[in-house]
Amino acid sequence: MPLIAAALTAAFATTAHADMARYELDTEHTNVYFTIEHIGYARTLGIFTDLSGAFDYDVDMQELSDVAVTIDASSVNTFNDARDGHVRNKDFLHVSAHPAITFVASGGTPTGDTTGTVTGDLTILGVTSTRDTGRDSQQGRRLSFRP
Repeated sequence: MPLIAAALTAAFATTAHADMARYELDTEHTNVYFTIEHIGYARTLGIFTDLSGAFDYDVDMQELSDVAVTIDASSVNTFNDARDGHVRNKDFLHVSAHPAITFVASGGTPTGDTTGTVTGDLTILGVTSTRDTGRDSQQGRRLSFRP
């Protein structure tokens, strides 16, 4: 299942050390969504409604560290109750055995004043793989994961 995008909006900064600030994800303004192909001709939208996360960031130096996001896999919503039940079972997310989806990264690389990439470990169904993401703070601080 390609996890297409997770929009990150941060709030509640607290000093972590030196010039780094700690940001907690503002869950009222953070979205994790995906699309999946259905029989090869249509895409179905889904969202995860329960998540938490935080990261350290130095705006002046454009340094990112200690990124950690956890998604409650059972919070998946595809806007169809029968399909949601199927996605939660062992055919897809198997939420009883794998209740969390996580993304962890130690840093990022700026590619411009408002853009950058983050490389981290995405864990779904207990399988961890390294993913590169793109970030554009002018477009809602999107993180995109593509297999």
